Amino acid sequence: MIATQGAKEKFTGVVGRGVRFVRVSRTTSLYRAMKPYHAASLNYAGRCEWWVDGQTGRATPGSMQLKEPGQIHRDLRRDTPCSFQVLMFDAELLEAAREALGISHHARLTKVQVTSRDARGVGL
Repeated sequence: MIATQGAKEKFTGVVGRGVRFVRVSRTTSLYRAMKPYHAASLNYAGRCEWWVDGQTGRATPGSMQLKEPGQIHRDLRRDTPCSFQVLMFDAELLEAAREALGISHHARLTKVQVTSRDARGVGL
C-alpha cells in the first residue's frame, strides 16, 4: 500500500496460516496499490470514495470491499477520517477453498463491494 499521509494508528499481524491483517484507525490517507492477494476490507468509520477496475464506489461504515490479485485500487477522497481492517488471503488458501467448493480457478468477482444494506452484510 502507498499512502499520501500517515494514519493515526496502524496495526499488522497474522490471523492464521495464509491470513494476514492490517488495521488502520482515523486515517486521512489516500491509498493506492495493485493488489497481489485476495482481500476483504471492512470499513468501521468514515466515508471514502474509491476506484477499482474502472468502477467508483463509496466506503461507508459497515461496507465491505472485495479485492482480487492484479486489481488496481485507488482512494479518490475521504470525507472524514476512516478506520478499517483488511484481511489478506494467500493464493494457496483461496485455491484450496475453490477446489473444496468446486469453483473454477478462473472465476472472478462480479461485485467488488457489499454494503451494510445488503443481506450478506448483516452483522458486519
